[in-house]
Amino acid sequence: MPMGFAEDVKAKISESLNERIRAAEEAVKNTDSAQTQYVADAAATKLDLMILRKMPTGPNNADRAAKEASMQARLRHRRDQYAKAEQDLGTYRKDIAMYRGIRIDVRKGALRLIA
Repeated sequence: MPMGFAEDVKAKISESLNERIRAAEEAVKNTDSAQTQYVADAAATKLDLMILRKMPTGPNNADRAAKEASMQARLRHRRDQYAKAEQDLGTYRKDIAMYRGIRIDVRKGALRLIA
């Protein structure tokens, strides 16, 4: 009877590890997608900023300066978001490696689950 309990615990641990791995892999996929979007948004904003700077100045320089400042703020924001996503990716990948290592240990029986 105790052996059945230990096997059930081992199966539940494996199931939980698989769920965590799937969740972390999904987070990596979503974060990669978000980073791609941040780059696309930053590129579009940078192009708009370059175009704005090439346009001849008119009588409304205050409006132009405000637009330029807004675009620069958007660029900084996207750069910050990208950097945060890069940190998150590192964390997710470390988690996946850790979960897979534990799963291998459980499969090999290296862990004594129930004494």
